[in-house]
Amino acid sequence: MRQLSLLLPLLPSLSFGFSSLSKPASSLSKHMKTTSVNILYSSPDENLSPFDAFVEGESTQIVSKDEIVGNGDVAAETGDVLTVGLTGTVLKLGKQFVENESFVFEMGAGDTFPGFNEGLLGSKVGTKRLIKVPPNLAYGKRGAKGVPPMSDLIFEVEVKGVARSGFEKILAKIGTDRLIGFAILIAVLGLTPLLPQ
Repeated sequence: MRQLSLLLPLLPSLSFGFSSLSKPASSLSKHMKTTSVNILYSSPDENLSPFDAFVEGESTQIVSKDEIVGNGDVAAETGDVLTVGLTGTVLKLGKQFVENESFVFEMGAGDTFPGFNEGLLGSKVGTKRLIKVPPNLAYGKRGAKGVPPMSDLIFEVEVKGVARSGFEKILAKIGTDRLIGFAILIAVLGLTPLLPQ
């Protein structure tokens, strides 16, 4: 419940007679008193979650909700390297600008816009999260490929990895496939001098 306060003019002579209404406004003010009336009312948005109460074009903060809560060992924080799968949609158009894309980034390092970082704080491996991002925390006035300027965005994100230690972060950024390929290349180059000519 919310409370609304109103200041209402009260005219004592209005109880049964209307004689004071014919008087000039200056003399009416002598007979008027004001009182504060508190009215309790229920807002229809009061029962909505912050995610559902997000208003396109008006909201200025990111909101998120987990469809699946992850069960990883660490909760993502600034400095961690996250590996995610994501789909991004322009809210107003209902048009996807990114679809089922894998993305690796370091939180807080400027690899992505602030709203995406903020929206994934606290997520763990296995988390599936919906994030609504207002333009001021996304692409803003400049927009991006497939994203008109001043667009609210919604992301469906699945967290596939949260790397915190130095080696884990390097491995996440390079990728295991590339690391294995690099190791094979080094092994072949290292063995080349030993091969018969």
